[in-house]
Amino acid sequence: MNVGQIIYGRLSAVAGVTALVSTRIYPDMAPQNATFPYIVFQKLQTQPTDTKEGVSPLDKLLVQVDCYSNNYDNAHALAAAVRTALDRYAGTVNGHVVDKIIFSNDSSGSPQDVPTNTGSMIYWASQDYEIRLKR
Repeated sequence: MNVGQIIYGRLSAVAGVTALVSTRIYPDMAPQNATFPYIVFQKLQTQPTDTKEGVSPLDKLLVQVDCYSNNYDNAHALAAAVRTALDRYAGTVNGHVVDKIIFSNDSSGSPQDVPTNTGSMIYWASQDYEIRLKR
């Protein structure tokens, strides 16, 4: 299973998200000179449902979604749009049957200097989700 097909597929289909980032939604890490704002997501863990026989009928995928911007308010507005798009979503995305996506945590932290030393800052907000995926 490709969690990227689910996360990218869902986020790129929601106007509230694409109005802020267009298609700047990246797996694992953003390109070196990515334009702000953007989203980076990664799969942290897969937890299968144990059965006595056969493969797991339902997997729980733990996913982290990070929102980056060079403006504090924009980073948090993007995080709010991502949560609206993902939290409690159920349906089919790119052929994957999503039982439910559950928001579980969020955090943010100190801004970081942009590596070009322009005096700009990078603001971030991070969210964790559990994706219940039917197999």
